[in-house]
Amino acid sequence: MLRRDGDPAEALRQAAGTFEADYVFPYLEHGALEPMNATAVVRDDGFEVWAPTQAPEEALRVAAAITGMPVETGRLHPTQMGGGFGRRLHSDAIAQAVAVAKTMRGTPVKLVWSREETMRHGIYRQSAMVRMRAGFNANGRLAAWTHRISGQTKDDSHAMVNSTYGADSILFSIPNILVDWAAEPLGVPVGLMRGVGNSIDVFAIQSFLGELAHQAGSDAYRFQRALLDPATTPPEVPLLEFDQPLPSAERAGRLRAVLDEAAKRSNWDTPMPRGRGRGIAAHEYQGGFYAVVVEVTLDGHGSLKVDRVLVVADVGMLGNPRNAEAQVEGGVAFGLSSALYGRISFEDGMVQQGNFDTYELLRADAMPDVQIHWITDRQFWGDVSQGAVSVVPPALTNAIYDAWRAANPQAARLRSRPLAARDMMAVRKINLSINGEQHSAEVDEDTPLLWVLRDVFGLVGTKYGCGIGACGCCTVHIDGEAAFACLTPIGSLEGRNVRTIEGLSPDGTHPLQRAWIEEQVPQCGYCQSGQLMRAAALLAHNNAPTREEIIAEMHANLCRCGTYQRIVKAIERAGALIRGATIRPDESRSSG
Repeated sequence: MLRRDGDPAEALRQAAGTFEADYVFPYLEHGALEPMNATAVVRDDGFEVWAPTQAPEEALRVAAAITGMPVETGRLHPTQMGGGFGRRLHSDAIAQAVAVAKTMRGTPVKLVWSREETMRHGIYRQSAMVRMRAGFNANGRLAAWTHRISGQTKDDSHAMVNSTYGADSILFSIPNILVDWAAEPLGVPVGLMRGVGNSIDVFAIQSFLGELAHQAGSDAYRFQRALLDPATTPPEVPLLEFDQPLPSAERAGRLRAVLDEAAKRSNWDTPMPRGRGRGIAAHEYQGGFYAVVVEVTLDGHGSLKVDRVLVVADVGMLGNPRNAEAQVEGGVAFGLSSALYGRISFEDGMVQQGNFDTYELLRADAMPDVQIHWITDRQFWGDVSQGAVSVVPPALTNAIYDAWRAANPQAARLRSRPLAARDMMAVRKINLSINGEQHSAEVDEDTPLLWVLRDVFGLVGTKYGCGIGACGCCTVHIDGEAAFACLTPIGSLEGRNVRTIEGLSPDGTHPLQRAWIEEQVPQCGYCQSGQLMRAAALLAHNNAPTREEIIAEMHANLCRCGTYQRIVKAIERAGALIRGATIRPDESRSSG
C-alpha cells in the first residue's frame, strides 16, 4: 500500500453514486531505440570502458564484477549518449563487451548491437492495468478515490516506486484515498522509460477525471480545478524523490494556476467545430507543474490529426529558456509517439518489432503546432525534460472523446494505449430501430449499414452485390424509403427506423411475398430480397402503380437472371391484393 487517507472502502459503501474504470496498457514499450554499444579493454592490472550510460557508477561496478577486479582498478569514459530515455540506465551491453574483452586480455573490444538486436533484446516499459474507483457524496463531490496498479516489475528495491510514480502524490481535495500496487512478474525484462510510472498512472488519473467530470455534469477543466483547492488539500501529500519540498497547499495552488492559464490560453469555453475536439490534463512532475491542452481533428474515416498542443509549465527558474522549450517540444513528440504507436508484441516468445518499419514513431508530418508558456519565479528548480511526456497522452484521448461526443453523447471512451487504428475511427454507439426493435451498435460511424446488418445483427437477408449502389441487391427501407444499405453510413441512422427483408412481415404473408410465390418470380433468388424491398416501398406510396411507374422505380435493381417480366406482374398482383381488388382466374398464375 502506498497511501491511505481516511477509510476509502467505507466511503465507497456509503457513496450516493460510484464509478469505476479500467485503463489498460497491454503492450510493452521501447524507451530508446538507438543501437546499444560499448568498448572495453581488460588488462592484468585493470580495465577501461568507453560507453554511453545514464548510470556511470553502476556501469563501473558491473564491469568490475565481471573482471573480478576491484572497482578502483577500472576507469569509465562516458561518451555522448544521444537519447537514453531510461534504457541506458542498464549496463547489459557494457557487461557483454567486458565479458568478451576479458577473454582477450589487452585487446580493445568494441561491441555494437544492430537496431534489430537492440529492439528485440531490450528492457521495456512494463505492461499494466490500472483500476480506478470513485464515490460521490449526496452533494455531488468526490468522497472516495481508489487507484490500484497491477503490472510487471523490475527486480530491484525501486520496482514499486518506478511503477507508481504520480499515483500517490495526487493533490486533490478528496477525504478518502487509497493507492495500492500488485506485482505481476512476466519474465520479460522491464525497466524505466522516459516519464517512468507517470506514463501509466497519469494517463489513468487524468482520463478518469475526464470521465468523472462527465458523470458530474461538469467539464474536465472545472472538475479538476475544484479538486485542486489549497484550502482543503491534504496536509501531507507524499513527495517523490525529485519533487521540491514545497507545502502541499502551495503545490496544489501552483498546479491549479497552470491549469487556469492553459484553459485561458486555449479559449477553453469556445466550442469546437464538428469533427474537432479539445482535451486537457495536468500533473506535478519532479518539481514542475504542467497543464496541457490538445486539439485534434477527426475526419470520420480513421484519420486523426493533432492540430495543436499547448503547454503551460511552472518550473521555477529557467537557466536556458530556448533549451527548456526544446526539451518540452521533444517531450510532446515522445508522449504522442507513445500514445499513438508504442507497442512491443510477442509471438512464439519472440519480439515481433525489429526496426522502424514495424515500430512506428511520430514523423514530421504528424508533429502538431506546440505552444509553450512558462510561469517562472526564483524559488526552486523544476523538471523541464519529462513533464509533458506523461500529460500529453490523456489530454489527447480526452480531445478525441470531445470530438466524438459532439456527434453522439454515448461516444465510447479510449481506455487503452496505444491507440490502434480502429480507435482512431469515429467509433461510437449508434441507436436505431431495426424491424421495429431497438438496437445499438458500437462501430465506426462510417461503416456501411449493410455490414452492420449482416455482421453485427446477423440479418443476412440483405445481400451484398456491388458495394457501390449500382445493383440494388442490398435495398432496405430507411424511414419508409428505399435505400442502398451498402452506401448508407451507420452514423447517419441515429434514432431512425430501418426495415429489412426479415421485417417485411412476421409470417411471410405480405402481399408481395404471396405474389412473388404465385408468379414464381425467383430463379437464383440472390437479388430478390432487394427487389422485394424496393417494390414494397413503391406500393407503400402508390398501391396502384402503372406498368411504366413500376419499371421506372425498379430500374435501380438489377436481376442477372432476367426475371423482370415476372417482377412487374408480381408487383401488379400485390397492388391488387392490397387494394382488395378482384383478380381474374386467368391471372391466378402468370404463363410468362
